[in-house]
Amino acid sequence: MIEREKDYIVVRKIGYFLSILPNALPGLTIGLAYIFFFNSKDNILNFLYGSFGIIILANIVHFFATPFLAITARLKTLDSEYETISNIMGVPKKFFLKVIIPLSIDSILESFSYYFINSMITISAVIFLYTTKTRLISVMMISKNDAGDIGAAAAISVMIILVNIFFKVVFDLSMKYIRNR
Repeated sequence: MIEREKDYIVVRKIGYFLSILPNALPGLTIGLAYIFFFNSKDNILNFLYGSFGIIILANIVHFFATPFLAITARLKTLDSEYETISNIMGVPKKFFLKVIIPLSIDSILESFSYYFINSMITISAVIFLYTTKTRLISVMMISKNDAGDIGAAAAISVMIILVNIFFKVVFDLSMKYIRNR
């Protein structure tokens, strides 16, 4: 909506600013902000603290700007006359689902790949958010290294690499199937 909508210029500019803002924030800042916000007893979202939900939310916010900019760049390449034709034909509601998403599906799905791979290796945004119930493999790798167990840290890092390679191969095969469809 930020890229394709012609009206509500102020709302679009504010939305764009908020969408790219995480690029300017270090992950540690996001992690600390989440601790202060979600750990408050008065907060109705306090139940998220100490769960995987807060870690997922922190990663989505932390890495949001790059997928947003990739999808926005893809939307800029689409001809603006699509909207005009859809309005003339009287199908503006189906237009987004039937035209824009299929033409942008590569960028949308690549964004999910970006999220997965970066979330596998992130430490900065989640270092303050994990608990004994939600230990992350990337944090475990750093903990093993700090404890002097370099062999275990190396094994964990190799496993992270292998999981990412496996994911990327499966993802690329899936993308090839989707493109052929």
